[in-house]
Amino acid sequence: MDTQTTAAPMVHVFEKAGLGVAPFKFIGIERRVGPIRYAGENGTTIEVGAPGQPMGVCDYCGQGIAECCIIRDSAGKTFVVGNDCVAKTGDSGLRKQMAPALKEMRYQAALRKATKVRAQLETLLQSAATRDALRVLPHPYGLKERSALDWAEWMIKNAGNAGRERVLKFVRKTVEAV
Repeated sequence: MDTQTTAAPMVHVFEKAGLGVAPFKFIGIERRVGPIRYAGENGTTIEVGAPGQPMGVCDYCGQGIAECCIIRDSAGKTFVVGNDCVAKTGDSGLRKQMAPALKEMRYQAALRKATKVRAQLETLLQSAATRDALRVLPHPYGLKERSALDWAEWMIKNAGNAGRERVLKFVRKTVEAV
């Protein structure tokens, strides 16, 4: 009687799903969110998707995705999957290839957002009416002889992005009230 069992060969989950033939290689990652604008006929523009709406689709699970990982199989065929599906494959090689690209993409997105928030805040504070409205308001933390304008200017120079976003929201509400 033979007591030895032979283990079934491991088949990659992407291969089981018919996406390609292993081994797989991570090619890159891109963020696909709405709205996406397309040039239509006669010079018209077509806009698809709401702001921030994921516009990619994972070829493995069918889920709508914003962070689209581009994968190539051994035959050269490419497909797109979400970073969560890459992480769940058990393929440590793909995960190691994806991690730094995902980190860099998220860092660049945060940097773009921070730059935009700072620029919007600085633009609002260039207005004399906005500065006058903030000058008469008390400092949000109750510092005597300081105004909301002092706070906003200090925050632009010294705060991180979350603090600047808070100031931007405050300044916008103040401007709307005036």
